[in-house]
Amino acid sequence: MPTPPPPHPGRPAGTLARRSFLMAGGATAVALATGLTTAPEARATDASAGPVIHTLVFSFSDTMPADQRDAFFAEMKTVVMGSKLAESIDHKPHLRLPDDDHAPVFVSSAIAEIRCKDLPTLRRLTAYGPLNDFRTRWQARYPYKVVWTNHAPLSVRPAGHALSTPGSEAAR
Repeated sequence: MPTPPPPHPGRPAGTLARRSFLMAGGATAVALATGLTTAPEARATDASAGPVIHTLVFSFSDTMPADQRDAFFAEMKTVVMGSKLAESIDHKPHLRLPDDDHAPVFVSSAIAEIRCKDLPTLRRLTAYGPLNDFRTRWQARYPYKVVWTNHAPLSVRPAGHALSTPGSEAAR
């Protein structure tokens, strides 16, 4: 297991720098969130071709009304899809459980996923001015916390469900 680097000056260990929620790529996002550096083999996955999912976990203040959360996600979708860089975007509210009060980072409010055709396209999306303007404007109105990860599409299946691939018996 890699050894965490010393904390950044003026920032407690394990905390994130104030950055746009779309300003890190691949293993870098995980390294930022954990404060760990990544090995060359982990960074090599950043260069892989294929779809990339940018998953965001948001924590909004209880003072943010539900209609404002709806407006946040509606505007986010308009901006992201208007960039022509994302293939899709979706979000869902967090489904609370009693033990959420003991979450080590924060209690989630919602999750969003943005799908891009590849990592270079996601990198261009992170530099898209209207998206960063959106983030700045909403942070000023209703400060929120967010963590993210960039990853290949997951293949989560219900227990007992065979994972099928094109041409396999399960797919027929």
